[in-house]
Amino acid sequence: MSDKKVIIWILGALSSGKTTQNKKLLETFGDVEPEYIKDANTTYAFTTYGTIASLGEINDSQCCGLDRVSSKLKNVGVEHSIDRAFMHGCSMVIVESIMSSSKWTEFLGKFNAELLIVHLGISFEENVRRLKWRKYSKINKEVDRDMDTIKYLQEELTDANYEFIRKTRMQYRNIFDKEKELGQHNYLDVDGERNLEEINEEILKFIYNSI
Repeated sequence: MSDKKVIIWILGALSSGKTTQNKKLLETFGDVEPEYIKDANTTYAFTTYGTIASLGEINDSQCCGLDRVSSKLKNVGVEHSIDRAFMHGCSMVIVESIMSSSKWTEFLGKFNAELLIVHLGISFEENVRRLKWRKYSKINKEVDRDMDTIKYLQEELTDANYEFIRKTRMQYRNIFDKEKELGQHNYLDVDGERNLEEINEEILKFIYNSI
């Protein structure tokens, strides 16, 4: 890996696979056991795997990382967490959250780091299916997605759920398209409905080619 500092910003709607790909990158580039680092007031929070870090606490749960602490950190805390991760000796920092905002671009470019922006795109229908599966699997432990397809597709979502899916899909697509049009960083638009390993390979190739 290059010695230059790198920030990987993964965008995508709820259940688009952001955290899954985040963890795969940590597995690839991490070289030590993870360590969760934060202060008492949670003004910064990140998990380091040696020379790579991801914001928030990374664990085995579906919803982890920055999503769990973004309400405490707010934008200034996200910026502070990246700064602290670099100060800790990390050369690569992964940022991904359902709370990502277009305002983040204002500070993501401040660190004299290569900024790589990845968008995981999935259809509205697939987004609904994945959200239903997440809801079903939280209640029904030790379930098989292929075997329980009919059951989890019967899960009911609220009107607010559907609206949130529409809103976030449009929000992150717009952030990515706007940034790509500016052309100041590196961009990868991924078909998030492909095989997880294929997506990971495409992202890895993108990273290696960019740094």
